[in-house]
Amino acid sequence: MQKTLLAIIILFCFSTTSLYSQSVKLPGFGVVEYSQKGEQYTLDFKDYGKFDFFGTITPLNLSGTITLEQLNKFPGYVILEKMNIQDIELELSGEGFFVNANVSTIGSMKTLCEFLQIKEPYLSVSARIATNGIAMRGGMVFKDEPLKILLVPDMGTSIAYESVSIEADIGIEYEMVNDEESGRGLSIDITPTIDIVTEMLITPTKWDPALKTETVFSYNLVTQEISGSGSVIDTWTNPFGIGQHFNDKEVITLTNAAVSLGWIPMTPSPSKIGFYLEEGRFFDLAFTTAMDLSPTSGEVAIRAGRNKLTMNDFTRILREGFDLDVPDIFPDDIYVENVELLFSPNGGSVGAFEIDEGLAIKGTLVFIDGYNGSLDFKASKEEGIFLYMNMNANFRDKIQKELSNNNILKPILNKILDGYEMKSIELMMDAKTSGKLAGKTKVQAVVLKQDINFSFEGSFDGERLAKEVIARITEIGLQNVDLAEAAKKVIDAASKASENSIKLANTGFRKAQELARDAEVAMNHAGHSADHCSNHCVPRYAQGQTNAMLEGSNNAVKAFRDDIIIHLRDNVQGANEQETQRMRSDLIKAEWDKLIAGIDRDWDVIDNDRTVIRFFFFPSDATEGRKKYRRLVNAENQKHVKYRESLWREMMVTMPPRAADGSRRRRPQ
Repeated sequence: MQKTLLAIIILFCFSTTSLYSQSVKLPGFGVVEYSQKGEQYTLDFKDYGKFDFFGTITPLNLSGTITLEQLNKFPGYVILEKMNIQDIELELSGEGFFVNANVSTIGSMKTLCEFLQIKEPYLSVSARIATNGIAMRGGMVFKDEPLKILLVPDMGTSIAYESVSIEADIGIEYEMVNDEESGRGLSIDITPTIDIVTEMLITPTKWDPALKTETVFSYNLVTQEISGSGSVIDTWTNPFGIGQHFNDKEVITLTNAAVSLGWIPMTPSPSKIGFYLEEGRFFDLAFTTAMDLSPTSGEVAIRAGRNKLTMNDFTRILREGFDLDVPDIFPDDIYVENVELLFSPNGGSVGAFEIDEGLAIKGTLVFIDGYNGSLDFKASKEEGIFLYMNMNANFRDKIQKELSNNNILKPILNKILDGYEMKSIELMMDAKTSGKLAGKTKVQAVVLKQDINFSFEGSFDGERLAKEVIARITEIGLQNVDLAEAAKKVIDAASKASENSIKLANTGFRKAQELARDAEVAMNHAGHSADHCSNHCVPRYAQGQTNAMLEGSNNAVKAFRDDIIIHLRDNVQGANEQETQRMRSDLIKAEWDKLIAGIDRDWDVIDNDRTVIRFFFFPSDATEGRKKYRRLVNAENQKHVKYRESLWREMMVTMPPRAADGSRRRRPQ
């Protein structure tokens, strides 16, 4: 009886010791409690659940099997669940918590595996799990030979690869080792996306070599949408067969190209392959380059850009690239800004930018004298080689400078400029079968309602073009010599009228000054009251000043009118009233303004006269007296201003009398 009781006590103590809770440090989770029962270890992951393992605690090397549902509280479960992992084994070690499983190549992985042409039923994956994330690795190696996928048979577009790697790093990295728990509560709403990493050989078209490319695809396990990007390691020469347009010369060299690939969901082949380079070399000139390839339509296109291109470089491209005989028609001071190079062997697009078949170079022409234009070059197997250039220039400043030195045309310079319009300056050249680029520069303009149309071979030089335009404007202007001579007569008459009128104005001013001195001498204000001087002396003095000044000013402007109005009436008539006024004003205003400026200076002298201050004893009375004087002077001055404004209007609108037929009669010359 005593032996039996002792055995029970020993068994109870042994059982209690075996189930006693202990702990172990696990990277990614920190301290995890466990209990042992025989060879089985049960680890308590708190909110994530309890799991049974077999193996050793020291060193940490435990393994166990579970179902997918048991992982439903762990970070990254949404990815594991969407991948429908099977045959799940858990491994715990000094490296962390790992899930090893098989992934079915059907279901959510179907689109990806069909594209990669993976025919095996399963892929093996391994995932590290921590409280703050999940990191997964898996893949497949094709040992016999690279797997090749022909995307577009007609274009020869294909990709080939020897292995694929499945990766997903969310919150942590697969190689991370951390003894402590680094965080908790990774969101379960993460996007179920995995990456596929591979080193591919991409053959963009049948004209291109296979290019070694490091590629990363992103695969959404819900939408099954694939997007990819990578970097082309190899040097790419003459992409998309562009060398065919340059007699197979090496004209474009691309290095460090970035590649992007896009798929329409639920389709097994990419819908677009795009390439982008910070710098490509075109005839040894740096260009930013973008390229697109559409496997679904078979379209390929290149779009390259450069800030500036000299005309020497442009003509070098034409000569060396196309073996063209290009004449020396471009001056050195022309260059091209915002240069675009566009190429497609069969028509295509880069983004939303449509590109026609062939090679095109476009840009903004800049000339040293400030003009600009456009350049448009096209080389096409179907249409041949064409060059179009235009210049947005009217040469107005050059015309004005040149004609202002022409004594015959100077009087009607403003009329010429107002009636002048440059419609177009264009250079059109082509190289058909001769291999020589030839064409003409064509100019279309209008002056004085007459067309100017001419063309010439040779230079597209702004200086020469301006001289040609000026020569033709001069010719047309001389056809209007009668108008020019009439205008000259008006100018001469205005100059004489101005001289005579200024003399009259000066005479009036001197007379006003003499009368002012006489009035001052004649007056004795010492015995006058302030009111008397304010009401009698100041007005009398102001009247003496302004009477002579008003008479002299009015006589001066009237004399100007009388001397010039017949010349204006008979010689200067425009197509309408507004044009007539503008033409007449252009001819006489300078002389009129000179006369008016002198008259206004004389009125200012009278207005600033301080004589009346001495009429008063007290300063306050003197201030008020001078204010009154200035008001009186200003009132008389305004009479003159209104009078001269009426004369100006008369000079602007007076027309010759009408003939019996209703037309305006001109005075015989």
